[in-house]
Amino acid sequence: MPSWIVEDDILAPRNKIEINYKGLNPIQFYKKLDSNYFQTRFEVGGTDYMERDFRWSADSEPHPFFIRVFVHKGYDNYTEAWFEILFQGVQPSDPTKEGNVKITIGGNLRTEFKLKTGFQQTPLYKALLWLYIKIFYANVRRSYLKDAQKRIELLVKEIREWAGMPEVVYV
Repeated sequence: MPSWIVEDDILAPRNKIEINYKGLNPIQFYKKLDSNYFQTRFEVGGTDYMERDFRWSADSEPHPFFIRVFVHKGYDNYTEAWFEILFQGVQPSDPTKEGNVKITIGGNLRTEFKLKTGFQQTPLYKALLWLYIKIFYANVRRSYLKDAQKRIELLVKEIREWAGMPEVVYV
C-alpha cells in the first residue's frame, strides 16, 4: 500500500549522543535503564520496550557485552518516535576492577500517511494532504520533535548523574 513518509533524526544535526564511562560496574547503566524506567520517563507501555540484541561473552575476562534496546513512543495516528540505545563495553568478574561502557543514544521521528483508496492516490488528494501538512501538521510535528528531544536530554542527564560526570552546558 502506498504511503507518504516523513522521517527526521531527533538529534539533528547530530546523529547520536555518545557517553563513555570507565569505572566500576559498567553494566549498572543497562540494569537501571530497564523497561520500568522507560515506561515512567518516556510514558510508554511495556510492549513498547524492545531488547533486540543481548550479547554477553562468558568466555573471556573481562566479559564483553553488546546490548541494543529500542523504545517506541506513539504520539498520534500518524506520528511515532523510535529511540535506540546501545550499550557496548566490558564487565570484569571482580567487582573491584574497572570496566567500561559506551552508551549511544539516537532516534527518529516518523510520520506516515497511508494512501489506501483510489481517491487518496489522486493528485488532488496529494495536493490537499501536502497543504494540510504544511499549514497545520508541521507545527504539531515540531512539538513532537521537541518532546522527543527533551526526553533524550533527560535520559542523558540522568546517565551522567549516575556516572558522576559533570553536566553538559550547551552554548
